[in-house]
Amino acid sequence: MEPIRLTVTARDGQERSDWPLTRGVPLPEGAVGDAGELTLAGPDGAVPVQLRPLARWPDGSLKWVLADFQARVEGGEPSVYHLQAGAPAAVSEEEAVEVTEEEEAVVVCTGPLRFSLSRLRPGLFEGVAVGRRVDGVFQAEADLSGDGGELWAHIREGEFLGGTRRRIYGMGGECLASLAPEEWSVEVEEAGPLRSVITCRGALEQRAPMHHYTGYRPLRFVVRVHAFAGQPFVRLQHTVVFTLNPRETQVAEIGLRLPLPGGGDGILCRSAAEPHRAVGLPPAASCSWPSRRTPTSARSRPAATGGSARASAPRAGSRRRAEPAAWAWPCGTWPSSIPRRCGFPAAASPPCPGTTPRGGS
Repeated sequence: MEPIRLTVTARDGQERSDWPLTRGVPLPEGAVGDAGELTLAGPDGAVPVQLRPLARWPDGSLKWVLADFQARVEGGEPSVYHLQAGAPAAVSEEEAVEVTEEEEAVVVCTGPLRFSLSRLRPGLFEGVAVGRRVDGVFQAEADLSGDGGELWAHIREGEFLGGTRRRIYGMGGECLASLAPEEWSVEVEEAGPLRSVITCRGALEQRAPMHHYTGYRPLRFVVRVHAFAGQPFVRLQHTVVFTLNPRETQVAEIGLRLPLPGGGDGILCRSAAEPHRAVGLPPAASCSWPSRRTPTSARSRPAATGGSARASAPRAGSRRRAEPAAWAWPCGTWPSSIPRRCGFPAAASPPCPGTTPRGGS
């Protein structure tokens, strides 16, 4: 099989080091029968790659594979990788993603980060710690655990008057995942050494005590947590399913509330749209990522401000995906022994109030 060229470019011109990438790769008919027969060659030799078959040709050979690897881009110049026949490079045991399924929780360790997702009650990241893995055992150096946070939405009921007219009235307010604990479920969707995905499903129930709206669950959600080998951050994909009547309901906000640690000097957040900028948040704050209707509106609002997004209600049963446009990690309390391999430049990054960030991003 001829090598398949993969070109990696940083659109913002910033340098990236060990940055996780996921993409589909097409293969010619009859070339490869098993993903284990492929390797990824980078500028400095073989690179660990995680391959998952997506489709096959009529003869049984692979037609598409999903490739996960970590790329490096220097000086804003494109980096070239080649998927070709050969023995794949092994992932370091100290950095490989490790997923442990327990009766009450799913525990994930990426090397510098360990977190747990409870199966008993709705919430995200009940146990969070940064540290390092030594001889296969994780040693925590900073505990960032919170109460798991909350998944929420704000709605108002109304009346459809025909055409584009709608009158909003009646009961409204917050819908919370914590009010529907029996709907909550956590499962391992994909487990691999370079990337693992944990899927959380549930429903949002309106908070309406002593009212006929009690038990009303107009929205359902799916949150996928992507964990990457050797990385101290995760990626969240938040999908919302509208089971309400969009003609009679206004959905003002949808989002996630994640608790920040109460100790240390605060959290340093960087926007995915503007990685050269940083926002310092004080300790014991609440960081909220509202849902964005389009990528354009997501880039137009800072993710760490907790601002709200407003959009017209979609049709019933439709899905809307909302991804937080920021990564957050402690600045003043980050253990100096843990490399910050997030790929963001350290230059032009304001420190948290009263602190000085240590090392690179």
